[in-house]
Amino acid sequence: MHSKINPALILLAGVGLLYCNKPVPVQELAQARDEIAMAEEEHAPEYSASNFQGARDALLASHQKLGSEEYDNAKQKAIDSFNQARAARVEASPKYTEATRATAESTIAQADQAYAEELAKDDFSAAKKLYGEGTTAQGQAKAATGDAQLDTYRQAYRKFEAANSAGDKARTTALAQKGQ
Repeated sequence: MHSKINPALILLAGVGLLYCNKPVPVQELAQARDEIAMAEEEHAPEYSASNFQGARDALLASHQKLGSEEYDNAKQKAIDSFNQARAARVEASPKYTEATRATAESTIAQADQAYAEELAKDDFSAAKKLYGEGTTAQGQAKAATGDAQLDTYRQAYRKFEAANSAGDKARTTALAQKGQ
């Protein structure tokens, strides 16, 4: 049997060998990208625009330093990017959580006005339960620090997002029931 060697694999292996002896800051770049993605999910461009933009700019500068083989500078820029993205999250996550809470609260109130408590009991109960869990997590996040605080805010806004979806479904179901 004759097997074909994929040219892309040869190119990838060649690039790998070229950079094996060079201290490319792969871990720092990955951490910076991940932190920027989480900041974006928490609406940092809206709630912490300057920190978020600074993180993106530092990551771009890190990639440019890689292109000119300035690996130590690239690593430092990646670390700067991570730190600015983290600062953006610290600033944005409480604000985004509060905005998400307010949206969920409004949606649940609209569902209640549509008599969802009687006409869409399961969805309405789920919305209220999720809202309560989000409120509890939000309170815990305010008391926490560091990574625990960011993780707890993340849990809170996800509960509020789920409460908003369940409340919207309950309202829609209730309005459909009323129409019948």
